[in-house]
Amino acid sequence: MNNMLFNENAFPAVAATHLLVLVASWFVLAQQNGVFDPPVMDVGALMEGADAIRRMERRRKREESLADESNEAPTKRSRIEHDCERALMCVCQDCLGPDPLFGRQFERIFRVTRTMFDRVWQVVANADPFFACVVNPVTKKAICPEIKVMMALKTLAFGVAPMAFSDCFQMGETAGRSCVKKFCFATAHDKELREKHLRKPTKADCKAISKLHEDEFGHPGNMGCLDCMHVYWRTCPAAWQGQFKNGKEEHSSLVLEAVADYNTWFWHSFFGTPGTNNDINTWDQSPLLRSMLDGTHEGLDFDFTAGKESFSKLWHMVDGIYPEISRFVKTVLVPLNKFQSSCAAWQEGSRKMIERAFGILQRKFQFLCRPVEIFYREDIADVVDTCLILHNMMVEARMEREEPEHLSICDSVALSEDQDRNAVIFREERGQGARRSTTSLTTDNASRLSTGSDMDRQNGVDGRWNLSGDMRAEWELKCAESERRWDELCSEVEHHRLKCALVEMVSKDKAAARNNKQSRSKQNHSDK
Repeated sequence: MNNMLFNENAFPAVAATHLLVLVASWFVLAQQNGVFDPPVMDVGALMEGADAIRRMERRRKREESLADESNEAPTKRSRIEHDCERALMCVCQDCLGPDPLFGRQFERIFRVTRTMFDRVWQVVANADPFFACVVNPVTKKAICPEIKVMMALKTLAFGVAPMAFSDCFQMGETAGRSCVKKFCFATAHDKELREKHLRKPTKADCKAISKLHEDEFGHPGNMGCLDCMHVYWRTCPAAWQGQFKNGKEEHSSLVLEAVADYNTWFWHSFFGTPGTNNDINTWDQSPLLRSMLDGTHEGLDFDFTAGKESFSKLWHMVDGIYPEISRFVKTVLVPLNKFQSSCAAWQEGSRKMIERAFGILQRKFQFLCRPVEIFYREDIADVVDTCLILHNMMVEARMEREEPEHLSICDSVALSEDQDRNAVIFREERGQGARRSTTSLTTDNASRLSTGSDMDRQNGVDGRWNLSGDMRAEWELKCAESERRWDELCSEVEHHRLKCALVEMVSKDKAAARNNKQSRSKQNHSDK
């Protein structure tokens, strides 16, 4: 009885056999009737087809065996069920409850205080509905908004993939990346946060910064230090790596130009230039240079006295690669006497405040240390602005509590790409001698070529734009103002006058300190 039952698995083979018999019979009859000649048989094609059929059969058997072992379909992907309620309960017990387990370590873990966390959470919740408590129509569950903010903060703090915290926050990889991206976009584009914690300095701020640096270093008019930092871009497109990868590094990078004061507050930031640009190329595109040329920076200046000289322009400390302009104070590359040696040591030591600010920023937010795995430059810029805003918020909180900035409050990770940073800076400063000679020759050639061509350039502009009388007068006035500001900014006389005044002040301060030390030592000997 069992042999007579219809075997469903054997039906395709039986049908194929009958079909082959019919086709062969048709071919035999057609050949006997002389309809066509027998075709040439391709043995190689038949062997390849037989091999392909055998491979497909082996694959089918392997998938069936795996399906039998796992009791699931071979192409079905397993789904992880995240327990959002348990994650909320753990977060409340550990960090957000009335008596949290890690209440004292909250700032160390998330790099912000509990009050700042509530403020940032309200900002991003008002800016993006993603941070609202919305129930997923598929799973019928909702991820708590506080957990989304904590996921973004912890990812920026420790510089790892969001998947590393999926067990703690019960969140998938895609949701974690969305938290980081949307949090950074909402924070970086919030008008209130940018106006307060990423603002341009006012005249009152400039006076306070100058007073701070005068108390610390003894010299007025200092607005801080200007320098650049590289953020490595791991997912840079292959077609762009030629302009984003310089010869000294193995990774593509983006440049961050910033100005920081002694309290490590960032007063200026400019991010996005390719990594092949050095500090001079970045400075040529900087908004800070544009503000010096269009007159907006002149509204921040005030009169001060350095030594016996009077000045009316604020200045920044820079390294040796920057140009010699009236608002920059560089080190003395080749000191010729003890006074210049003292000034060079003072300038190089004081300029380390920007390196200290970059180090604290990278140690707090280690997302900026590792190669960034984000595809779009706009998203990377949002991450950098968010880190700067959060850093300045923490600096403000630390200044209100009158606490010093300690690197030990933040966990660190050894980074091979930052170990040779001082060596790179040394190589750049060592090559300034050759660059200065080359620059002087280029300047002389440019001056020879530019003589006698001002009238031709003016005629070309008039013919191209067809300016009327009023528009032409306004245009000439703006050009004259821009040329005047450019001449004042690039005045080497003012640059060296300020440097000589600082050399004199530093030497006098050092001599006074040495005399005080000798008088104290004599007084101690006399007391004994």
